[in-house]
Amino acid sequence: MPRSRSTRGRLHIVLIPGFAGFDALGQLEYYAGVTPLFQQWKQSPRHRRNDVSLHYFDNFPTAAVRTRATRLRSYLAKRIARGEFAPNDSVALIGHSTGGLDIRRLLWELHEGPDRGYPVDGATLSDHMVTAANILKLIHHVVFLSVP
Repeated sequence: MPRSRSTRGRLHIVLIPGFAGFDALGQLEYYAGVTPLFQQWKQSPRHRRNDVSLHYFDNFPTAAVRTRATRLRSYLAKRIARGEFAPNDSVALIGHSTGGLDIRRLLWELHEGPDRGYPVDGATLSDHMVTAANILKLIHHVVFLSVP
């Protein structure tokens, strides 16, 4: 049974670039034109969505997939720990090219150790760690665009 709009949290769309990808490099934008189109869609009379937000994940452009997946996990864990992603929210990960490989590696690692805790902001106490299960619970959608 679908959740009602009143109990459903926000949807966080996270864009993950591919190899040599970046959020912005000077005036060159990796996802050129996405933000204006997203804002236009949110404000259109047909949709009027204030419960959706767009995030650009800024990764190391030439790092290995394992490193990039670890950074993505840290990015998600930090937002959970800081309350930016609430327990009733959902996350849609959209990976372009090797960004999709980063997502696949992330999901595999989280699934392999659901009880594993990840420290955020230098925390050492288990109470201040985000578990793999916490991250997995939020990921409701995965989209791959031209993934090798």
